[in-house]
Amino acid sequence: MKAQTVEGTRFRQSLIRTHYFRAIFVLAVAAFAALFIGFYKLVFSAIGDALAVQSSFFVERVRHNVETGYQRVYRETSTLLVNRAVVRYLSAAESPKGRQRVDDFISWWLGEVDNPAYAALTYLNAGGQVVALYPAQKYLDGPAGASREQSNQKLSVTAMQATESAASGATLASMVRRSWAELGPPNGADAYTLALPDSTLLLRTIRPILARRSGATLGFLGVDLHFEHIFGAMESDRKLLVSQRASGAIIFDALAAAHRRKDIAAVYPTLGRALSESARAESLKVEFHHEEADYSAYAVDLEDPPWTLTALVDKTSYVGGASGTGLV
Repeated sequence: MKAQTVEGTRFRQSLIRTHYFRAIFVLAVAAFAALFIGFYKLVFSAIGDALAVQSSFFVERVRHNVETGYQRVYRETSTLLVNRAVVRYLSAAESPKGRQRVDDFISWWLGEVDNPAYAALTYLNAGGQVVALYPAQKYLDGPAGASREQSNQKLSVTAMQATESAASGATLASMVRRSWAELGPPNGADAYTLALPDSTLLLRTIRPILARRSGATLGFLGVDLHFEHIFGAMESDRKLLVSQRASGAIIFDALAAAHRRKDIAAVYPTLGRALSESARAESLKVEFHHEEADYSAYAVDLEDPPWTLTALVDKTSYVGGASGTGLV
C-alpha cells in the first residue's frame, strides 16, 4: 500500500514537470520570435537611417545649387521688371516703336549678362498673352556676347556657329511660345518645370510687372532657365520633388512630370500632411506608400526661394527581397 502511494506521488510530479515543459517551450519560442523580429526591425531601421543620411547629402547639394543659382537669377532679372522701356511698352498700346526699345534693351542685357542658365525671356501682357519672346542663346552668341568673349577669353565665333545658334534660337522660341499656349496664361507669381518637345527640361519662373504708382498689374515676365544649371545633376536612385512651401503646389516631380502644379497633398497624401503639420527647424523624414511602392522621403525647407526640397527613395531595391519572403 505504501509502495503504491509513493508511485502515485512520483507519477503526479512527472505530470507537473511535463506540463511546465510545454509552457517553457512556448515561452522560449516567443522569446526567440521576439528577438528575431527585434533584430530585423533594427536591421531595417538601420537601412532607413542610412538612406536618410544619403538623401540628406543629396538634398543639401541641391539646396546649395538652388540658393546660389536661383538667387543670382532673381537679382539679375529684377531690372527687367522695372525698366522704363518695358513699363511704357506694356502701359501703352504696345506700339512698334516701343517694342523696338524693348528689343534693344533685352539685346543689350542678354549680351552683358554672363549666365548660361538662361534659356528664354518672355514678356506677357496683363491678359497673359505673349507680346515679346527672346531666346537667350541667340543673344549670348550674338555680336555683343561674341565681343565680350573675344576680349576676355581670346575666342572667336565662326559664321557657321552663329548660323547654328540663330537656328537653335528660332526653334527654342517656337517651342517656348507653344508652351505658353498649352499651359495657359499666368495670373500671378508662379514657378514650375516643363519639358520641351526636344526633351529640354526648363524651370519657368513668372513674376508680375507692376505700375509704378497704382501698383496695377501691367504684365508678366517669364524666365525660362535650364534645369541643370539651377538644380545640378540628378541621381538615378533618388528622385527630386520640389514644391511651394505656402501653397503646396508641385514645381518639379522626377517621378511624374504630370504632377506639375498639382497640390502635393493630393498626389502624396501622407507626405503632404506631414509637410503641412510639421513645425520643423531643419529636416523631415517620412515613409509612405504610393502606387505599389514604399518610399523614404527626406525634406528640407528653403527660405529664398520659399520652396521645399524632398528626396524620394524607392525602398524596394533595399528591402524588397525581405518583404517578398515575409521577413518584414
